Amino acid sequence: PKLLVLAEEYRRSFTMRDRVVPYLEQLVRATGETAIYCERYQQDGCVTIERRESPHHTRTVIETGVPRPLYVGSSALAILAMLPQEEILSLLRKRPLEKFTPHTPNSANQILKKLEAVRRHGYAVSVQERYSFTAGIAAPCVLGHDVFGSIAVIGPTERIKATGVDKIGRTVRSVAMKLSTALSHGDALAEIGLLRRVK
Repeated sequence: PKLLVLAEEYRRSFTMRDRVVPYLEQLVRATGETAIYCERYQQDGCVTIERRESPHHTRTVIETGVPRPLYVGSSALAILAMLPQEEILSLLRKRPLEKFTPHTPNSANQILKKLEAVRRHGYAVSVQERYSFTAGIAAPCVLGHDVFGSIAVIGPTERIKATGVDKIGRTVRSVAMKLSTALSHGDALAEIGLLRRVK
Protein backbone atom coordinates (compact mmCIF):
# COMPACT_ATOMS: atom_id res chain seq x y z
CA PRO A 1 0.00 0.00 0.00
CA LYS A 2 2.82 2.44 0.74
CA LEU A 3 4.25 1.88 -2.73
CA LEU A 4 0.86 2.58 -4.29
CA VAL A 5 0.60 5.83 -2.35
CA LEU A 6 4.08 6.87 -3.47
CA ALA A 7 3.29 5.96 -7.07
CA GLU A 8 0.12 8.05 -7.04
CA GLU A 9 1.96 11.00 -5.50
CA TYR A 10 4.59 10.74 -8.23
CA ARG A 11 1.94 10.57 -10.94
CA ARG A 12 0.18 13.65 -9.59
CA SER A 13 3.42 15.61 -9.44
CA PHE A 14 4.43 14.63 -12.97
CA THR A 15 5.04 17.80 -14.97
CA MET A 16 3.52 16.34 -18.11
CA ARG A 17 0.17 15.93 -16.35
CA ASP A 18 -0.45 19.67 -16.19
CA ARG A 19 0.29 20.02 -19.88
CA VAL A 20 -1.85 17.10 -21.03
CA VAL A 21 -4.96 17.41 -18.87
CA PRO A 22 -6.51 20.40 -20.73
CA TYR A 23 -6.32 18.48 -24.01
CA LEU A 24 -7.91 15.39 -22.47
CA GLU A 25 -10.71 17.53 -21.06
CA GLN A 26 -11.19 19.04 -24.51
CA LEU A 27 -11.58 15.55 -25.97
CA VAL A 28 -14.12 14.54 -23.32
CA ARG A 29 -16.18 17.65 -24.06
CA ALA A 30 -16.00 17.08 -27.81
CA THR A 31 -16.80 13.34 -27.81
CA GLY A 32 -18.48 12.55 -24.51
CA GLU A 33 -16.09 9.60 -24.05
CA THR A 34 -13.14 8.83 -21.79
CA ALA A 35 -9.86 10.38 -22.94
CA ILE A 36 -6.40 9.04 -22.06
CA TYR A 37 -2.75 9.97 -22.55
CA CYS A 38 -0.18 7.18 -23.00
CA GLU A 39 3.57 6.93 -23.32
CA ARG A 40 5.88 4.22 -24.48
CA TYR A 41 7.04 1.92 -21.69
CA GLN A 42 10.44 0.28 -22.04
CA GLN A 43 10.84 -1.06 -25.58
CA ASP A 44 7.73 -3.07 -26.35
CA GLY A 45 4.94 -1.60 -24.24
CA CYS A 46 2.96 1.50 -23.41
CA VAL A 47 1.31 2.80 -20.26
CA THR A 48 -1.54 5.20 -19.53
CA ILE A 49 -0.20 8.20 -17.64
CA GLU A 50 -3.36 10.29 -17.27
CA ARG A 51 -7.07 10.04 -18.02
CA ARG A 52 -10.29 11.98 -17.90
CA GLU A 53 -13.47 9.92 -17.73
CA SER A 54 -16.66 10.15 -19.74
CA PRO A 55 -19.70 11.75 -18.07
CA HIS A 56 -21.87 8.81 -19.21
CA HIS A 57 -22.96 6.29 -16.58
CA THR A 58 -21.84 3.54 -18.95
CA ARG A 59 -18.22 4.27 -19.81
CA THR A 60 -14.86 2.64 -20.37
CA VAL A 61 -12.35 2.91 -17.53
CA ILE A 62 -8.66 2.11 -17.97
CA GLU A 63 -6.09 1.94 -15.20
CA THR A 64 -3.11 4.28 -15.13
CA GLY A 65 0.35 2.87 -14.63
CA VAL A 66 -0.37 -0.61 -16.01
CA PRO A 67 1.91 -1.61 -18.93
CA ARG A 68 0.38 -3.24 -22.00
CA PRO A 69 1.83 -4.46 -25.32
CA LEU A 70 2.76 -1.94 -27.99
CA TYR A 71 1.07 -3.89 -30.79
CA VAL A 72 -2.56 -3.95 -29.60
CA GLY A 73 -5.03 -1.16 -28.88
CA SER A 74 -5.32 2.24 -30.49
CA SER A 75 -3.02 4.08 -28.06
CA ALA A 76 -0.25 1.55 -28.61
CA LEU A 77 -0.65 1.41 -32.39
CA ALA A 78 -0.54 5.21 -32.68
CA ILE A 79 2.89 5.13 -31.04
CA LEU A 80 4.16 2.04 -32.85
CA ALA A 81 3.27 3.47 -36.27
CA MET A 82 5.64 6.39 -35.77
CA LEU A 83 8.72 4.28 -35.02
CA PRO A 84 11.34 3.40 -37.68
CA GLN A 85 10.33 0.39 -39.77
CA GLU A 86 13.33 -1.66 -38.65
CA GLU A 87 12.42 -1.11 -35.02
CA ILE A 88 8.80 -2.04 -35.65
CA LEU A 89 9.80 -5.31 -37.30
CA SER A 90 12.20 -6.09 -34.46
CA LEU A 91 9.50 -5.51 -31.85
CA LEU A 92 6.97 -7.67 -33.67
CA ARG A 93 9.48 -10.54 -33.84
CA LYS A 94 10.56 -10.19 -30.22
CA ARG A 95 7.86 -12.40 -28.69
CA PRO A 96 4.66 -14.26 -29.65
CA LEU A 97 1.80 -11.85 -30.32
CA GLU A 98 -0.85 -12.63 -27.72
CA LYS A 99 -4.50 -12.71 -28.74
CA PHE A 100 -6.57 -10.82 -26.12
CA THR A 101 -9.96 -11.16 -27.86
CA PRO A 102 -11.17 -12.90 -31.03
CA HIS A 103 -10.61 -9.56 -32.80
CA THR A 104 -6.95 -9.08 -31.81
CA PRO A 105 -4.60 -9.05 -34.82
CA ASN A 106 -1.82 -11.45 -33.92
CA SER A 107 0.32 -11.69 -37.04
CA ALA A 108 3.00 -9.23 -38.09
CA ASN A 109 1.34 -8.73 -41.49
CA GLN A 110 -2.00 -7.82 -39.92
CA ILE A 111 -0.37 -5.31 -37.62
CA LEU A 112 1.76 -3.80 -40.38
CA LYS A 113 -1.41 -3.18 -42.43
CA LYS A 114 -2.99 -1.44 -39.45
CA LEU A 115 0.12 0.72 -39.04
CA GLU A 116 -0.09 1.76 -42.70
CA ALA A 117 -3.67 2.90 -42.05
CA VAL A 118 -2.51 4.89 -39.00
CA ARG A 119 0.06 6.75 -41.06
CA ARG A 120 -2.44 7.31 -43.87
CA HIS A 121 -5.27 8.66 -41.71
CA GLY A 122 -3.28 10.16 -38.84
CA TYR A 123 -5.05 8.11 -36.20
CA ALA A 124 -5.36 4.49 -35.05
CA VAL A 125 -8.60 2.57 -34.60
CA SER A 126 -9.07 -0.46 -32.37
CA VAL A 127 -12.46 -2.18 -32.18
CA GLN A 128 -12.64 -4.90 -29.51
CA GLU A 129 -8.98 -5.76 -30.06
CA ARG A 130 -7.81 -5.26 -26.45
CA TYR A 131 -11.09 -5.51 -24.55
CA SER A 132 -14.45 -6.89 -25.70
CA PHE A 133 -17.21 -4.35 -26.41
CA THR A 134 -14.68 -1.50 -26.29
CA ALA A 135 -13.36 0.70 -29.08
CA GLY A 136 -10.53 3.20 -29.08
CA ILE A 137 -9.32 5.90 -31.45
CA ALA A 138 -5.86 7.41 -30.87
CA ALA A 139 -3.42 9.80 -32.51
CA PRO A 140 0.33 10.09 -31.99
CA CYS A 141 1.94 13.05 -30.23
CA VAL A 142 5.28 14.01 -31.77
CA LEU A 143 8.13 16.44 -31.36
CA GLY A 144 9.98 16.77 -34.63
CA HIS A 145 10.49 13.20 -35.83
CA ASP A 146 10.18 11.67 -32.36
CA VAL A 147 6.94 10.21 -31.02
CA PHE A 148 6.58 10.77 -27.28
CA GLY A 149 3.08 9.40 -26.69
CA SER A 150 -0.51 9.28 -27.86
CA ILE A 151 -3.88 10.55 -26.82
CA ALA A 152 -7.03 8.52 -27.31
CA VAL A 153 -10.76 8.40 -26.91
CA ILE A 154 -12.13 5.08 -25.62
CA GLY A 155 -15.69 3.93 -25.06
CA PRO A 156 -18.37 1.31 -25.71
CA THR A 157 -18.11 0.04 -29.27
CA GLU A 158 -21.70 0.75 -30.27
CA ARG A 159 -21.60 4.34 -28.99
CA ILE A 160 -18.28 5.03 -30.71
CA LYS A 161 -19.68 3.69 -33.98
CA ALA A 162 -22.88 5.70 -33.58
CA THR A 163 -20.92 8.91 -33.08
CA GLY A 164 -18.73 8.08 -36.07
CA VAL A 165 -15.23 6.61 -36.10
CA ASP A 166 -13.95 9.07 -38.70
CA LYS A 167 -15.51 12.04 -36.92
CA ILE A 168 -13.88 11.09 -33.62
CA GLY A 169 -10.63 10.26 -35.43
CA ARG A 170 -10.42 13.74 -36.94
CA THR A 171 -11.08 15.29 -33.53
CA VAL A 172 -8.44 13.19 -31.78
CA ARG A 173 -5.92 13.88 -34.55
CA SER A 174 -6.56 17.63 -34.30
CA VAL A 175 -6.14 17.69 -30.53
CA ALA A 176 -2.97 15.58 -30.72
CA MET A 177 -1.52 18.04 -33.22
CA LYS A 178 -2.37 20.95 -30.91
CA LEU A 179 -0.66 19.22 -27.99
CA SER A 180 2.41 18.43 -30.12
CA THR A 181 2.61 22.06 -31.28
CA ALA A 182 2.22 23.40 -27.75
CA LEU A 183 5.04 21.21 -26.49
CA SER A 184 7.32 22.20 -29.35
CA HIS A 185 7.48 25.75 -27.97
CA GLY A 186 9.50 26.92 -25.00
CA ASP A 187 11.52 24.56 -22.85
CA ALA A 188 9.16 21.59 -22.90
CA LEU A 189 11.87 19.07 -23.78
CA ALA A 190 14.21 20.31 -21.06
CA GLU A 191 11.46 20.41 -18.44
CA ILE A 192 9.91 17.04 -19.11
CA GLY A 193 12.79 15.00 -20.50
CA LEU A 194 10.54 13.46 -23.14
CA LEU A 195 13.25 12.02 -25.35
CA ARG A 196 14.64 9.85 -22.57
CA ARG A 197 11.36 7.93 -22.56
CA VAL A 198 11.36 7.12 -26.27
CA LYS A 199 14.95 5.90 -26.56
